[in-house]
Parts: sequence; structure tokens; C-alpha cells
Amino acid sequence: MAEYEAMEELVSGYTVVHPIGQGGQATVYLAEREHDGLRVALKVLDRKLRENAVFLERFVREYKLIASLNNEHVAKIYDQGFAGEHVFLAMEFLPAGTLATRIHEGLSTRGALRVALQIAIALDAIHSRDIVHRDLKPSNILFPKDGRLRVVDFGLAKMLVTTELAQTDPLLETLPAETAPTVASPMPVRRAAAAEPDDEPPTVATPATRVDHELASDDAALPSVYRTGLAFAGTPPYMAPEQWVSIDTRATDIWALGVILYELVCGDRPYSGTDDALRYQICSPDPVPMPAAFRDIPGELAGCIMSCLRKRPDDRPKSATELARMLTAIDLPAEWVPRMIDEIPAWAMAAATAHGRSRISGASELRVKESDRLALLAANLGALGITVREQKDGLEIEGGRVGGGAVRSDGDHRIAMAFATLGTRAAGPITVDDASSIATSYPGFAEALTSLRGQVEPASTRRSA
Repeated sequence: MAEYEAMEELVSGYTVVHPIGQGGQATVYLAEREHDGLRVALKVLDRKLRENAVFLERFVREYKLIASLNNEHVAKIYDQGFAGEHVFLAMEFLPAGTLATRIHEGLSTRGALRVALQIAIALDAIHSRDIVHRDLKPSNILFPKDGRLRVVDFGLAKMLVTTELAQTDPLLETLPAETAPTVASPMPVRRAAAAEPDDEPPTVATPATRVDHELASDDAALPSVYRTGLAFAGTPPYMAPEQWVSIDTRATDIWALGVILYELVCGDRPYSGTDDALRYQICSPDPVPMPAAFRDIPGELAGCIMSCLRKRPDDRPKSATELARMLTAIDLPAEWVPRMIDEIPAWAMAAATAHGRSRISGASELRVKESDRLALLAANLGALGITVREQKDGLEIEGGRVGGGAVRSDGDHRIAMAFATLGTRAAGPITVDDASSIATSYPGFAEALTSLRGQVEPASTRRSA
């Protein structure tokens, strides 16, 4: 209690409401920012670590890394500084719990897809700034009240570095590539002091990290291996094979997302046991076993998960962007259709820009609406260069490059808005014939679309024959 009261006095500009969590190196408080009353999560480093250069550098780096990102699925950072003997970080308050809790409660396949896609979008933003999270797991994925998840805890994240940077960075020590650790000859790991919440094992530390090959300089004959003082590597059940031997790339985070997806579907992780048992199973060349639970999910989703869990980093999806496209190119089960019948045009636009083949069935109701929406969607997408196979009660769409061109709406405002929006992703302008129905159902649509810089040319009120 005495420490809590002292904290209330020490963090200038913030009024502490109450503690909300404690880990091995930091305590998190719910606090209010005094000048505007904004509620924040105030993360405060243990006072004993104030003089520890390694932990202090890690804490400050977390602020710099997250502050450099601007994505709706990455937690916002408002402030960072020193308060007497403590270092603090003021970040977005996320009161709706963790993904770990939601997995325990159970998620539908649709809910799992939504979560996975949001994580992939966050990873895309993170990786675009040459950052690898390295500790992606359900307890590091939190939810605000609006339900759109946030990835948090970048304390173990690292910047991917080039050979040139490594030669000038005082924190980095280079090792010859030929003597680098491998899966066959790994370097030892040591356990961190404290366990983390949500019944997840504690983070482990490893002694070295290899540069991402994509960022190595072109003239480098061999990639170097870099040893840093900030050696925390991840949480064992979510660590990729290469992570156990101190090698990190973007594919490391793709593996962790694969484990999370597996857990979302099955309720369990692909591997369990002691650290030694996990290391043996994960680093074994044997593929991850296909669980029986995959029989109850779309085949594309099962394939997506297993592709993330391939043992060789180069065999996994090449980027979070590719993974996001795979997740949007998954069958829409017939039982979902009645709940979203009016959103099928929007689904078709997403399928047109997705990676791979998307299918919908059980949508024969769309043939007896104001117009035959299935036939109209197929004809319009075909006119824009997308391959569509029309079926009696659905569509099969091959995602690809959307070209410009003229499309019909037949007076259907949902069709008109869907193709107008598709113009924001098209290679050329899309002309929507008879777009007057949009103004009736959504008067502010044109202005909203303009803000998205869409290449759209409404063709007044003409109706095609």
C-alpha cells in the first residue's frame, strides 16, 4: 500500500486509480491524465531496475517502437518518462480483457477469422517498420470496448538491422555466420525470473539474434549474426524453431500467429510440455500434426494455419500481407449467409482483391431480390478482369488484379456502393451506371469515398439496357 501511495505522488501529471496488473519487471496501473481526464494504463518499471541499463534500454525501446507505429490494431502510446526512481509508460487503456480469456471462453470460427485477420493487419504494420515483435501470444493481445483488438507489449521487440548498422551500433556484437547457432547445434537458453499472466509460461532469454536476410546488404557474402544485450526471445509454446537457436525474422511472428490460430480453433496449442520437451518437438523436422478439430473448419483456414506452422521460415507465408489475403480468401459457409445476405456484395469485393479462391454457397435468395445479384456480381467482376464461376446458389471468385471499367447496378444501391468502393483498390477508374440509388440510401457516400481517394466515376442516372 505504501508503494501504491508513493506511486500516486511520483508520477507527475497522472492520478493513479488502482493497480491492474503486475509482471516480472513492471506494474501497470489504471490512471487518469490530469489535464484532460483521459484514462490510461500506466506501466511503471520496478524501481530496482532503474539503474539496470539493459532493462532500462528495453523499456525505452518499447516506447520508441510503438510510438513509431500508427495502426488501429497496435496499442497507442501517449507518454513516457522518469518519475523519481521509476520509469513510466502511459499507454492506451484496454479494459475488455485479453485474447487468452476469449480463447478460454470459446470463439466461433467466424470470430477466430476476425481475430486472426486483425492480428495479421497489426503484424503488417509492425513489419513494415522493420520491427519483429518476438513475443506474440494471446495475453499480449488486448481489447478495448469497441472490440477491435490491440497488440501490446513490445518490450521484447527488436529492430531488424542491416550489416552496415550492426557495424556502427555500440549495442551489437558481430559473430561469424559460419559459427552461428543452428537447429542442429543450438545455444543454451535460460529462464526468466517470473511467470506471466494467463497461465502462459515465462519468457526465455537467448544469447544471439540473426539479421533478417531480406535486410542484409546486397554485397554481403554471408549474413552476420548479432549478439545484443537485450536477449529476451519469447514464450516457449509460441516460439518458432529458429527462435530457439536465437534467429529472428518476420516469419517468427507468422509462426506465433499460426500457433494462436491453432489455439483459437482447437482450444489447445500444437505442442505442450516442459521447455526441453517443447524445444524438441518444435525444432524437430517433423511437421506439426493435423488435429481432428480441423475437420470442422473450412479447408482453406486449416491450410492457412498449417502454412504458418511450417518448420522452415522460408516455407511460411512470405509476409503478413500475404497471410491477411489468405484469411480473406476463405469459404463463406452456407449457414452464415442468412445472417449477412445484404452484405454479400461487399464480401464479393473483398474476394475479388483477396489472395486465392473464395466461395459462397446457400445464397440462392440473392437471385430473387430486386435483381439477380449473383448474376450481376459475376458479370461486373468479369468486366473488371476478375475470374468468377457462377453457381446455382453462389459464386466462386479468384482474387486478383482489379482493372477499371464500366459496371451496372440495375438500380441496386448495395451493388452500386460495393463497386464504387472497389474503385479504391482498382488499377483504373470504375464507372458505376445508374448510381442515383446511392444518394437515396446514403447521402454522404460520395464524400466518404472521396476521403478514401477512390478512383470512381458515377455515370449520373443512366440505366444500362
